Amino acid sequence: MSIAFFEEPNVEQETYERSQRLLKEGFHNFIIMGGDGTFHQAVNAVLHSDTPLADVSFLFLPCGTGNDWRRTVGAPDDALTAIELLQSGSPTLLDLGIAEFENVRGQKQRVAFINIAGMAYDAYVTDRTNRWSGKGKSGKWAYLWMMFKLLWSYKKGRLWGTIDDVQFEYPKALSLCVGCGRFNGNGMMQLPMAHPADGWLDVAIIGDIGRLEVVLQTPKLYAGTHIHHSKVSLYRAQQIVVYSEPQSLLECEGEVYEPRGPVRFSILPKAWKAILPSKALETFSS
Repeated sequence: MSIAFFEEPNVEQETYERSQRLLKEGFHNFIIMGGDGTFHQAVNAVLHSDTPLADVSFLFLPCGTGNDWRRTVGAPDDALTAIELLQSGSPTLLDLGIAEFENVRGQKQRVAFINIAGMAYDAYVTDRTNRWSGKGKSGKWAYLWMMFKLLWSYKKGRLWGTIDDVQFEYPKALSLCVGCGRFNGNGMMQLPMAHPADGWLDVAIIGDIGRLEVVLQTPKLYAGTHIHHSKVSLYRAQQIVVYSEPQSLLECEGEVYEPRGPVRFSILPKAWKAILPSKALETFSS
């Protein structure tokens, strides 16, 4: 069995290029040390290759600042413990989210996300945090600082579209999250009801909530209890199409994209394979 191991490079794009090169060389088992953005690029490298996703196994060794994906699946929070999964872990098939859109250069783009994709304020804060601190250097507190700071200048826009062909519209919406994982933003439980292998995308839309209320609700974001707020709407779907005005950025695992026009979300059930603790099989069996 051939196994490729590499640690987090200087930029996540190197992960994408290196993974694709190794796939061409015949490697199908990857041990990757890094953060959520690194894992995101590795899975996308397989999606955009000639190798079927289910033929590749990933063991992720978390050493990033957010490490949000591992929280949902119960993976260890440090690389030294995670490497032990080579002996004790089990290959587990997980769902994969897909976002499709046309980018600002007029090119069609297809992006996979293993955790959560965000639009509106979520993507705006992620983009500004990345620009301000340098990705992965300041972590949770940098994100929180930017989240509060930008509240006073951010103007909520309009979100509308379809959720499994049922129309929705929010004249003023703060954010929209779509995912098969539960955590993003360095530990915020944005989608506490999400299941990583049930074949469904979970959606949370935060509507026209006031700035002060956002501040007061922040502790509940980490506990996952914000979903009980009257301005938060929850959905579960297979297909979601989202239009935004003004045009929203899109973030997936901390990687920011610039769509032009609608973003179409869908799910590939049990499409990719990760080595997880045996207890994850019990928790997320379906």
